[in-house]
Amino acid sequence: MDSQGSPYLNKGALCSTLGGARICQLAMGCAVIAMVTHSAGYSGSQGVFCMAAWCCCFAVSAAVFFLDATRLYSCLRVSWDNLTVTWAACATLMYVTASVVYPLFFLRSECPYEGCEVRDFRIAVTVCSILGTLAYGAEVALCRARPGQIVVLNATSSVRMSVGFIGAGQLAHALVKGFTAAGVIAAHRITASSPDTDLPTVTGLRKMGVNLTTSNKETVNRSDVLFLAVKPHIIPFVLDEIGPDIEDRHLIVSCAAGVTISSIEKKLLQHRSAPRVMRCMTNTPVVVREGATVYATGTHAEVEDGKLLEQLMASVGFCTEVEEDLVDAVTGLSGSGPAYAFTALDALADGGVKMGLPRRLAVRLGAQALLGAAKMLLDSEQHPGQLKDNVCSPGGATIHALHFLESGGFRSLLINAVEASCIRTRELQFLADQERISPAAIKKTTLDKVLQQPGVAVGGDAGGNGRSGLNLFNSRTSGIKKKN
Repeated sequence: MDSQGSPYLNKGALCSTLGGARICQLAMGCAVIAMVTHSAGYSGSQGVFCMAAWCCCFAVSAAVFFLDATRLYSCLRVSWDNLTVTWAACATLMYVTASVVYPLFFLRSECPYEGCEVRDFRIAVTVCSILGTLAYGAEVALCRARPGQIVVLNATSSVRMSVGFIGAGQLAHALVKGFTAAGVIAAHRITASSPDTDLPTVTGLRKMGVNLTTSNKETVNRSDVLFLAVKPHIIPFVLDEIGPDIEDRHLIVSCAAGVTISSIEKKLLQHRSAPRVMRCMTNTPVVVREGATVYATGTHAEVEDGKLLEQLMASVGFCTEVEEDLVDAVTGLSGSGPAYAFTALDALADGGVKMGLPRRLAVRLGAQALLGAAKMLLDSEQHPGQLKDNVCSPGGATIHALHFLESGGFRSLLINAVEASCIRTRELQFLADQERISPAAIKKTTLDKVLQQPGVAVGGDAGGNGRSGLNLFNSRTSGIKKKN
């Protein structure tokens, strides 16, 4: 198991500040019960009350700790954080009462001789009870946030906030799976919206315990951090819909290729004076916590917003901040990069099969070769060309293979692929800036769903030739129109 947890073990329950408070609760409860049972005594109604309170607190806290450490809390149909903080508050009151009642009752019982051992045990019980009170109070302080406030305990603990995804496609599925596997946020604190509830990704999110809905507004209301994980041409319609529901507490993170921060801010400024918007580009390996993510900060976003997003994305791979004008190049390189790698791997496996290897073994060997090469590069300070030279023996098989790749323009093809992806991303940005896009560029099913939404306009193109186009970011058109 890694240090940040797995789908079955939340090591944040041990390594975080909150985890330390809960361990202290269990330790103090165990010590109190052991000492009272052994020597201090709990006779009388007051003593029985104190003992019952300590035993109850210990049993319930042990159950809470177990459910949190194993993530079994995701099976409960309740808000886990609300449940635990309520219990911690009740346990604090019980411990405070016991810490007062126990010494007052037993101090009246005199010891038969000076330096009585029973008295020393009772003093120790009282001290441990007070420490238990402080431990439960610490949990209340750590977990209880003001409305709209996002509390991050540390990099390995669960993030005490709610995350929403507008869109429940491959990207949302990959990010949710990565976040929950890393233990950075629990599945029940994630909400995703999609008009199509039959998608395989929606089914996968539902199995993970994510809250699914068809209402984007509901996702907004239940979220602190809101990821826009829909196609670029859908973004303006989503913003028109959710704009009135955006509050000061919301951090808007766009994952749409080619849609600029200024375009999103332009829409949201109609409803909020200072919308906190960020733009990020990530890739699907976040599902195995090996993603590559960059982000850019909007005009009104704060430094803490960047730290929060970086903490989230760093839990599922590499993450760093860049200037927004570099995001398109990142899209062409690492955003589309997994597709290049899968294509290369598929071709390598075909080569292995051609030479007699079983398909399953060929795929595994090719994948392991790419994985090992990537780890070697990341763990070393050498240039990739130098690492390549280290593999090539004079007159050997590898140099002959590389010569064949070079003759086919292998390097040029990869460079051109990155360039083509980047150029297409900039085309999407240009279309957004022009506030128009042809419906021919949108799949028919998607277009039908978009046109059914209120506030979507259809009009002629700029040249007046009667072809219909979608008005993306022009807020002045609010209805569905047809050009005469």
